[in-house]
Amino acid sequence: MLELIVGAQTSTKEEKVQRIEDAFVLDRGDRKFWIIRYKVLFESGTVKTLEESSKVKKTEKDLKYMQSRYLHGWIAKKEKELSAKQLSSKNFAYYAEMYMNECAELEDVYAIGLRKNRILKDFGNIQIQKITKTKIKQWILTLVNKRTGKPLGKNSRGKYLGVFRGVFRQAVEDDAKDRNIVNDIEFPKKNLKRDLEEVRPFELHEVSLLLATAKSGAYGAMMYDYLSFTFCQGTSPSETIGLQIDDIDFDAGVIHINRDVTKGKVKGTKNDYRTREIPLFDVTVPILKALIAKAQDNKTIWLFSNDNGTNIYDISTIRGAKTMLKNGKPRRKNNKWYKLIEDCAIDHRHIKNARHTFAVRMIELIPYSEGKITYQGIADMLGHGSLKMLNEHYAKWIKGQSKKINRSIDIYSIENKLGDTLGDTSKNSDFSCSLISA
Repeated sequence: MLELIVGAQTSTKEEKVQRIEDAFVLDRGDRKFWIIRYKVLFESGTVKTLEESSKVKKTEKDLKYMQSRYLHGWIAKKEKELSAKQLSSKNFAYYAEMYMNECAELEDVYAIGLRKNRILKDFGNIQIQKITKTKIKQWILTLVNKRTGKPLGKNSRGKYLGVFRGVFRQAVEDDAKDRNIVNDIEFPKKNLKRDLEEVRPFELHEVSLLLATAKSGAYGAMMYDYLSFTFCQGTSPSETIGLQIDDIDFDAGVIHINRDVTKGKVKGTKNDYRTREIPLFDVTVPILKALIAKAQDNKTIWLFSNDNGTNIYDISTIRGAKTMLKNGKPRRKNNKWYKLIEDCAIDHRHIKNARHTFAVRMIELIPYSEGKITYQGIADMLGHGSLKMLNEHYAKWIKGQSKKINRSIDIYSIENKLGDTLGDTSKNSDFSCSLISA
């Protein structure tokens, strides 16, 4: 059974053709061409009788030939023509709505809808057949962050590409496209790399100053608790504010990272690597016990919560509104985090650099850890899926670690132990020391 739409207008109300029937060749005495009369049966039950010229002269072919041989091929050709006409009448917006219906039950359907609406402004009325890989790729490359004015990063571009991919999947399933052309789109690697300038860890004296200053409570009731925990454990903002009392296991000495909280939504971690257990450092124990005591007094399961015990909306609740920069200088000063680093006379940087500081400090301690800290162990703690990710984030600090290796060791001596070959441990023979001093 055919599923065809006759007409060039894009509308879900257009009638679908079920089949062409009762086609026959007609001799109109006043015409020099054979005429084809046929009926089109629509899904609604409507029947339309149509005629058109075969463009075959009656002097060239007789009626027997037209009925027995020509008509069969004409019907097949006509069905293909109607099918092509139907498909060309469906624009991007038609399949975008089909895609959104498919996404209705997803947690991030609202965000998908925002990206879809942005795409529709430029692609909505274009016939799906006329959209090319080049058009999609160039459009995404021109996108900028509406807040900062900077080109979108890898993750954001991937999300827009995902919308295009989903829409074109609908077109493929509807036989409007032979294959999903979006699967072939790749961006230059230089456009996909994270802006590594954002990784700017704090010096140890800056960490101490930030904590000492935040302890006054002048920058929000949760600022000190957040920084003291994150500097010691290296969790991401969304992971930190997603912690609950039961995630802390003092007996086993681990913290379970099971969820993220972003923009009010509580959900699982980004991927399997981010759902993990991380070691609970001794320096963090009193911090966590204080957080748990506050949570119990507030009758909540959340280590970071609102006054009524509910989970906080986002890191912005602690940080304040995200500071906008112009020519490298903050434009907005009603930001709790910005006010803190300004009062400490520290260069502006994102609050997530508390996590970066933890990572870099751990890397710096590798040569003195007697084998107790490894690059893979750090990657696991941070929730990175590979050492490649660790290298991409912190390459300039990793590269300097070879200079700290003890040059007096004999790496092939069977008397050497692994713990003795990583560096001069005399500088820090007791690795139970604090990562920070505050």
